[in-house]
Amino acid sequence: MCQSFTKVPVDHLFRRWCLRDFDETSLGSHSSFQDLYKAFYADFGRYLSCYTRTKTALREIVAQIGPDRISLNPGLPEAEITAQEARLGVRLPLELRCAYRLHSKASPARTAVMFNLRAGQS
Repeated sequence: MCQSFTKVPVDHLFRRWCLRDFDETSLGSHSSFQDLYKAFYADFGRYLSCYTRTKTALREIVAQIGPDRISLNPGLPEAEITAQEARLGVRLPLELRCAYRLHSKASPARTAVMFNLRAGQS
C-alpha cells in the first residue's frame, strides 16, 4: 500500500463525509467524525439519497416562516413511522419518511389524509 495513503488522517475524511451525507459539522457527544458518521449511518443510512436535501428544505421552510412562528418537533422513530404506515395501509415516499425522521409537526396519519393517500399507494 502507498505510504502516503496510510498517512491520510481518516477522521478528516469522515468529517467531509458527515458534511456531504448528513449536513453535520459538529461532533456533539461523539469522540470522532468517524463515530459520528457511523451513528448517523446506522440511524439514517436508508435516507442517504435525500437526507441532506430534506434537511436543507426543512431549514429553509423555518427560515421563510420565521423561527419565532414555527417550531418543529423532534423526529419520529423509524418503528413508529412503519407502524403508522401499516395502520393506514400506505407506504409513504422516502423523502416524506426522511422528513418525519428529522422533525415531526403532523402525524403520518394526518399527512395521508392531506395527500389523499389510499391503501396500496405510495
